[in-house]
Amino acid sequence: MENLEVMVSLFSLPVEEGNELLEAVIREVKERSIKPAKKKARLLVWGPVFDNTSLYELIESAGADVVVDDTCVGTRAFWADVKAPYNLHALAQRYLVDIKCPRTYRDTQHQETERSYDKDLDSRFSYIKKAVTDWHVNGVILQSVKYCDTHGYEVPNLRHYLDTLGIPSIYIEHDYSERSLAPIKTRVEAFVETLG
Repeated sequence: MENLEVMVSLFSLPVEEGNELLEAVIREVKERSIKPAKKKARLLVWGPVFDNTSLYELIESAGADVVVDDTCVGTRAFWADVKAPYNLHALAQRYLVDIKCPRTYRDTQHQETERSYDKDLDSRFSYIKKAVTDWHVNGVILQSVKYCDTHGYEVPNLRHYLDTLGIPSIYIEHDYSERSLAPIKTRVEAFVETLG
């Protein structure tokens, strides 16, 4: 939850102020004497823009930690760097291809004449597999705001991919209001309980 608050702040500050804020937050976190309690589940949250901390509060109250996310205002924008030489092509490559957003179709990278559904899914979602491994995630919450069709259309394929990897997931859809989160609280709690 704190991570989301910092990310949203960074998106709305000039670069110099954002860097100062980030350095101050890192210093403060390193100086904390009280470590967070271990929770039942380590989750990855995937989905579109959601800059309200209420969903993360709901997840944490269910006994889980959101250790990494793949959302439009989360870490998704920070995984890829612009590659040298730094020119317009490199910048376009970073924003339109390297940032793994459903708004851009990513074709399979295999130069075969025969297409494979599983290879296509691996080409499109292997970065999530890497995040799950690197962050020791044991469950994924796929969340989508109603009418965000680009993310909604991606859910069945991503769930299939996660199932083939043996990673439990749950899909929740809401309308971007805190009111819409109340009915899904029980589902999130049950999901976390199955992981713990």
